[in-house]
Amino acid sequence: MSAFAGKWVDEAAAGKYEGFDEFASKAGMTEDEVNTYRDFIGKQETIVDGDDWQYIYDFGEHKSHHKFKLNIKNPTDKDIEGNDFQITPQLNGDKEMTETVETMRNNVLVTTIMKRKIIGDGSRQEIEITHKESGAKMKGFMRKE
Repeated sequence: MSAFAGKWVDEAAAGKYEGFDEFASKAGMTEDEVNTYRDFIGKQETIVDGDDWQYIYDFGEHKSHHKFKLNIKNPTDKDIEGNDFQITPQLNGDKEMTETVETMRNNVLVTTIMKRKIIGDGSRQEIEITHKESGAKMKGFMRKE
């Protein structure tokens, strides 16, 4: 069983993530999107069955469910805003994962690289998201519920 499996919740609202404002600006988020996400505390359930993974996201009124396979560029899916995206996830050992996500936002391709790392006793996850085109980063933490 993967250390990533289970239910996770953000330790703080997205707007409290280190580097949130610069990241949001560089990623092309509108002012309305920035204001909406600033107070979001997200929940994520990760279901693991070998190389078949699922993320079930709960951002209050916004919910989404994504199925994907490790180590391949997965088919196009829709994010919670209705944008097309493709994820290429890679497990880097038992406690580290990298997800490259290509999203079409307002007819512009935005690439983000999310690094997830299980820390401590396995009840916390460090999340670092980099906007590939600009290098802007934001960083925060999730804890197991």
